[in-house]
Amino acid sequence: FILMSSKNFNLVFHVYYNIFEISKLVAAGLEMPPEDVEPSLVQDFMNEYCNLSAGSLKNVMLNNFSDDNVSISIPITCSGFDSLYFGLSKSNAYYFYWKLLGPSFDIVCSIDLEKLRGFDEIKLNELKFD
Repeated sequence: FILMSSKNFNLVFHVYYNIFEISKLVAAGLEMPPEDVEPSLVQDFMNEYCNLSAGSLKNVMLNNFSDDNVSISIPITCSGFDSLYFGLSKSNAYYFYWKLLGPSFDIVCSIDLEKLRGFDEIKLNELKFD
């Protein structure tokens, strides 16, 4: 997952995946047998996916909410159990979920968006992705 924070919001971008399934995707991209793909290579691949996604999210938040400073973390790895165990719902938050489906893999993504003082909720319905 990746953490993002500003004076108006806190955001957590989560990615859930199966290492075996993603190793097939990585193997296809590198033109090698899936059994030769090390788990660390799958982790690097998914960390890069998180970085690219978080960079895009940061731009969306900067462009739509006029925050002058959005801090972003490096990708942090934990098991799915940790996320389920420690993920507590908050009344001042929005939760978004989606699934990427490939021929041999599923990637589930989510965003936990905690609104802080000054967050303009109405702008969520008018997001621009330029």
